[in-house]
Amino acid sequence: MSKHSVFLFSLHLLASLYMLGIIWFVQIVHYPMFTFLNNDSPLDPHKFHSKRTSYLVVPAMIIELGTVIWLLFRPYPNLFTVIILLLMTLAPLITTFVLQVPVHKKLGQEMNQSMINKLTHSNWLRTWLWTIKAIYLFALVWILLKR
Repeated sequence: MSKHSVFLFSLHLLASLYMLGIIWFVQIVHYPMFTFLNNDSPLDPHKFHSKRTSYLVVPAMIIELGTVIWLLFRPYPNLFTVIILLLMTLAPLITTFVLQVPVHKKLGQEMNQSMINKLTHSNWLRTWLWTIKAIYLFALVWILLKR
């Protein structure tokens, strides 16, 4: 594997691990915290969350997607591995936009327990997808280091 491919793969791994940490924090701490909020607050905690979280996750998600797409066009010993990595990158991104974003939009209009529960429960899929991806990446690194 070329030095450039190793760099791209390493950058992808770092972005994925960063997202893994963020998603577990959001799942275990942040989303459940919404249950303590109400519409009587003079602040809009959901708007604050959405804006600030975007600053943290959007760059990492772009790096994940960009590096895996770039790896598709690099000489790589196993195209099948890169295609699996692409699918594993797209899965959490797609669930973000299909499941999470619509619920966040509704919560932006009105904080209610039903939507908070839906957000927290549907986020488990994303959490496990990023976890499985991290395990896969570690296995892939292990295999590449053994070569």
